[in-house]
Amino acid sequence: MAILAECPVCRRKQGRGNDFCLSCGKDLKKTKVRYWISYYLPDGKQRRELVATSIKETRQAEGKRMGQKKENP
Repeated sequence: MAILAECPVCRRKQGRGNDFCLSCGKDLKKTKVRYWISYYLPDGKQRRELVATSIKETRQAEGKRMGQKKENP
């Protein structure tokens, strides 16, 4: 599972550790970004879902998904 940050200008999803957008150069630390979680389903398909605008809520949602994955292998 991965947490991705979406640039508010170009809408590119990228790793949340980036300080600047890789395509447009917008400062991601000073703007309000939306966070996504990315994970794989048992059949091998990748899913991304919009979670929140705060990193705390995003980490909680990621933990919930990891728990669901362990419950239903």
